[in-house]
Amino acid sequence: MLLKIGVSIFTAYNVSYNTITRNDYITMGLTAGMNAKLFDKKLTTGFSFSYNFGRGQGSMVSSVVNIIANASYKLFKKHAMNLSVINQNR
Repeated sequence: MLLKIGVSIFTAYNVSYNTITRNDYITMGLTAGMNAKLFDKKLTTGFSFSYNFGRGQGSMVSSVVNIIANASYKLFKKHAMNLSVINQNR
């Protein structure tokens, strides 16, 4: 996190392994994004990208791409307005 300018950058790699009777399935993928605090830390904006794919019995089973944009504005001490836009392609 870059505290002085209020920017946070993150990455993650997810893996899920499942066995159902005699079939093995694995889902894995990368997530990356960033968040920024603006206007005296009242507005927080963010963007993230994720790609996951699944394999089962030696072949590709699924592929999913997520793109997420969000914003949050702090109105009062305990109140905020949030907006999120999500695009998912499968």
